[in-house]
Amino acid sequence: MLRKTSILFFMISLSICQNFAYDSDDWYVVRKPGPIYSITEGPFKVYFAAENGIFSYDDLSDSIEYDYELNQGLNYDEMIFAVHYDLYSNQIWIATDKGVFYKNPIFTTFSEVSFDISSDSYNSYSISAIGSVDNYIILKYGSEYVFIDSFSGSQTSVPLNFDSNRVSWSSCYYDYNLDDIDMSAYYADDWIIGFRMITDSYGNQESVIVYFEDSNMNYWFGTNQGKIIRGYKYSRKLDIYNIGPFSNSITSVANNSENWFLSSGRFRESGKIENFKYNKSAKPFVSIWNEYSNDWKDLNEDMFYQLNNPDVNCISNIDNRFLGIGLMDGLIIISMDDYKKHYFVEKSNGLSSESVFKIEYYDDQIFIMSEKGVSVYSLESQFVIQKNILSQIDMEDSVVMDMAINDGVLYLSTKSGLIEYNIYKKEFVKISDIVFRQIKFDDGALYGLSDNLWIIDLLSYDESILNFNSGYIRNFELSGGYMWLNSGHSMTLVNIESKEEWKYDHNDGFLDVEIFDIKNDGDWICILTNNGLIFYNWSNYHY
Repeated sequence: MLRKTSILFFMISLSICQNFAYDSDDWYVVRKPGPIYSITEGPFKVYFAAENGIFSYDDLSDSIEYDYELNQGLNYDEMIFAVHYDLYSNQIWIATDKGVFYKNPIFTTFSEVSFDISSDSYNSYSISAIGSVDNYIILKYGSEYVFIDSFSGSQTSVPLNFDSNRVSWSSCYYDYNLDDIDMSAYYADDWIIGFRMITDSYGNQESVIVYFEDSNMNYWFGTNQGKIIRGYKYSRKLDIYNIGPFSNSITSVANNSENWFLSSGRFRESGKIENFKYNKSAKPFVSIWNEYSNDWKDLNEDMFYQLNNPDVNCISNIDNRFLGIGLMDGLIIISMDDYKKHYFVEKSNGLSSESVFKIEYYDDQIFIMSEKGVSVYSLESQFVIQKNILSQIDMEDSVVMDMAINDGVLYLSTKSGLIEYNIYKKEFVKISDIVFRQIKFDDGALYGLSDNLWIIDLLSYDESILNFNSGYIRNFELSGGYMWLNSGHSMTLVNIESKEEWKYDHNDGFLDVEIFDIKNDGDWICILTNNGLIFYNWSNYHY
């Protein structure tokens, strides 16, 4: 993977209690920027202050990315109202919901501005813009100017012969007259351009809320939904940058050799049946990220006319040929070569139930798990060839919890116990009475999660409990002799043989983060959270 060539990084807040002295390349997080509030220019870069951090455009690489070094020292949830690059002191200045801060871009920590006004009367929301002149930083604070020494960061008096016309101001949403923005003379591929509004081919609109002209005569616009738009003074063509997934709450993910497929599911987030209800609209429901080119695109609900409920429960790479998307109402099988080519399978086509919770592939067959059973779909005939394999042993009324497949054998965890199904012989064997919420196969054994973690020898069917000190476990993942245990807001890595454990929690950056799932990605793991998709290069410390 090209995660060392940072595309979208996420600030991981660390402390002295963390497991290791991490390198900046060890962590990598994909997030959406949120509304763009402010724009400024520095040497060879243009900076964008967004709801979810500071992004930068590099003249040399001609790309926009989350600026990892610049965001070091900020909390990931810190909302930035204004950003300004001061060429005199070579420092970046920001106004956030927690105060006003500054630093040299290559430093790891910010310093906070010291105000003469009392903390009781100070309100960072009253700062509408930041500018600079000579060795002074000027804050628009309500109807007044506040002057800061650009080197000491301390408030100072009004300089002699101050001329407001000499101030170099950054562009800020809270200090901008939106009536001055008019893009109606411009055009962009696949977008309708209005005065201050852009509209995609599905009718979704975004409002431009900030504008900036840099020293190279580029026009920059930021929208209320996180799009960044670039134009040029002597051209009418606009480039619109789509940055990050459609949602920061990532509950399902799959990948192939080039792309990552990300989605957010309401039921996967809450687990509550009342959240099943969803009205289809012309919105994205799967984001596709090419990590090599840093291109983003979305699958929109309107691309699939058969959709009734596009709430996603799972995504699966099917033989590197198809993308399987399990929904609250059916299954979409999409060609990896052409996303417009797809098949839609639902209960009326032979599925055992409406909602699809897991997909497994073997020998040109897709095994489709619902709560009420497992259906089999043939890619060759493009038909459901078995409505519910459990009907062969009169178990169609047993709730299916999970399934795993290996070398022609399908393992089914049901509320009646653990079942082994030989796909070729169509033979069933009950191998355990334990009800597992999750099962995974690895190296000749089956691992299962109930109230305890179990390992089952698939030759003798012997069962044994794995005794770890992890407490509550939401789900788990296996990777090269190790097991990752997800506790919801923290993770524990366990060496299965030695039983040695390492806990990853707020000290390692998981502050106010809900972890939905963990996926093995070789030397990396992929962590699905409510604040983006986090990659961790754990092999640097545990192999």
